[in-house]
Amino acid sequence: MKQYKVFLIYGLFLLYPMYHLFQGENSISAYFALDSNYVMVSHELKELKKRKYELEHELKLLKNDLSGDYMEETLRRVMGFSDEKEIIVFMGER
Repeated sequence: MKQYKVFLIYGLFLLYPMYHLFQGENSISAYFALDSNYVMVSHELKELKKRKYELEHELKLLKNDLSGDYMEETLRRVMGFSDEKEIIVFMGER
């Protein structure tokens, strides 16, 4: 009878960590979900950093006094200003 109690106690000691290994917020499946979320968020961060760099570059060009042509091009593109005799051709994404 004493052996069954010892076996039951050891079984519970093993069963408890095994259960939490596969269930709960610290389980293996939760780890893989967090890992895939990390990959997605790091990709989004990379895209946002790229967009930030592009916007900073554009701001630098707009602040520069020598870039009047760039400012004119930006105003025409964003605001839609053009001469009646001009033909505007958009290439690529806007």
